[in-house]
Amino acid sequence: MSTTLAANATTFNITLPVLCVAIELSMKKWKIGILGRFERNPSVHEITGDDWTALLALIDRAKQRLGLPPETRVLACFEAGRHGHYPYRMLKRLGIDVHEWASNAIEKPSRKQAKTDRLDVRRLVLQLRRTLDEDVDKYAINVPP
Repeated sequence: MSTTLAANATTFNITLPVLCVAIELSMKKWKIGILGRFERNPSVHEITGDDWTALLALIDRAKQRLGLPPETRVLACFEAGRHGHYPYRMLKRLGIDVHEWASNAIEKPSRKQAKTDRLDVRRLVLQLRRTLDEDVDKYAINVPP
């Protein structure tokens, strides 16, 4: 996300800090991909499924590691699936800007490639960061209240 300020007919583009988080959900373990706005490679972590405290701790550690202020915007995404909309609602409740993406909106490699949760979460968080300057909602599905 960027903000444009006009001063004396000069435009300055200020890039606001943001932390991108992708979640690959499964029944027992979740893979978490974390990427700062200017980092090249995401860090990938594994937590126990449905452990929201561990997720928040990972986010806090990532902010400290990257030197980001505590109020940094956290943008998260995950693929819609068997968990329903529960993760979306829980992340919203925790104050995280979250997007639930349809599986057909997630970029897949065109050639045959290995498929693991670790690779999936890396691709997902990289795609999320690429969409920061676009309309992130174009990938999102509608979550009922």
